[in-house]
Amino acid sequence: MDVATATVAPAAPVTAERPVPADLDQALKNPGLPRALVAPSRERPDGSRAFHDPKSLSVLQQHVEFFDRRKTGIIMPWDTYAGEPLPRALVAHKWAVPHLTRSEEPLRTASRNRFRAVGFSMVLSLVFSALINGSLSYFSQDSWLPDPLLSIKVRNIHGCKHGSDSESYDTEGRQAAATLPTPLHVARTLARQERAGVGAEERRLGQPRGCLFVPEKFEEIFSKHDRSGKGSLTFMEMLALTETNKNAFDAFGWIAEKLEWGVTFWLLADHRGRVAKEHIRECLDGSVFYRIEKERQEEAHRKQGRGHAPASHGHTDAE
Repeated sequence: MDVATATVAPAAPVTAERPVPADLDQALKNPGLPRALVAPSRERPDGSRAFHDPKSLSVLQQHVEFFDRRKTGIIMPWDTYAGEPLPRALVAHKWAVPHLTRSEEPLRTASRNRFRAVGFSMVLSLVFSALINGSLSYFSQDSWLPDPLLSIKVRNIHGCKHGSDSESYDTEGRQAAATLPTPLHVARTLARQERAGVGAEERRLGQPRGCLFVPEKFEEIFSKHDRSGKGSLTFMEMLALTETNKNAFDAFGWIAEKLEWGVTFWLLADHRGRVAKEHIRECLDGSVFYRIEKERQEEAHRKQGRGHAPASHGHTDAE
């Protein structure tokens, strides 16, 4: 055994019970390097770039950007509730509604109540809006003073990272939080730079960095807790994950972690009671919310089509 690279200590059985991912560098270049714009995995080294535009936001900012319904960089409690559908112009945008590929199992969400736009019931959407904005608003503000309207500022979302988590997001902000621009400001700045002849790579490197995604930590979730090796997690495996991530004296982190994984299971579990690894990865970069909303819209259109067909057929019989 090479002591310098050993990942199991015989005197600490827990190191064998929860193995770290092996040979990850063969699928991902430098897997321990935090990623700013994409959330890659062993199976998806490019993240969700095939159908999801990061919009120069950090991965954690992308995770919450879906709930910024007005695209102002500020999420109000009624935005988290998100009762209204996406604006028509945004739905038509090629990045706003990702397209599914045949290799991806559709999320089973259309027929079940799941926050409003992704299918949660009205009561649960209200409860989650109060919990999320009530607990996180203060930590995203630019000053020491709280916002009485409980807004969450997307540019400061890294300040809302809590303890006892999987550490898939790191804690480093690459630029002073108070100076991070809104998505609208970023878009305008990129447009001005493009007109001025600034290269695409220079524009990308010039953007702010927030809370970054660590592929190695994401892969550890499954190497440690996916007991079946099926590339998915059951509810009990998620519960075990939250227990192993607990930090001492971190009551807020304990509760928040269990609530987050509980909602993730409720939202994404398939008919077998398992949540696929790819769906969890998409949840971390926010692309799964757009996918669910699109599927629910398509299901609603299909139901409308089925509802109209019998009426037309009955009219023909009467004639």
